[in-house]
Amino acid sequence: MKSAQQIAETHPFSLSKKQSKHLNIFWLGFIIYAISYTLSKTGYINYIVCQAFQAAGLVLVIISTISIVRFKFANQYVQVLFVLYCLWLLLTILRGF
Repeated sequence: MKSAQQIAETHPFSLSKKQSKHLNIFWLGFIIYAISYTLSKTGYINYIVCQAFQAAGLVLVIISTISIVRFKFANQYVQVLFVLYCLWLLLTILRGF
């Protein structure tokens, strides 16, 4: 009979310790961002301090997302198209659309 540890390691949705750590950092950043945004809209707390916490939360979310998400493409053509699409999307956002 398999132990719970062996079952967890072979399950397709199981996370490694590193992934679990980064996922916790992601949710911590999300919570920090959401709370600081909510507090900034009340007007009782200094808006600049809330923006600093929002920036810190956003940095945590972005860093943990980059370390968790891995794209696997079937061929090189799709990978190149995806990179070009992401660059186009980034430029469109930066232009203000």
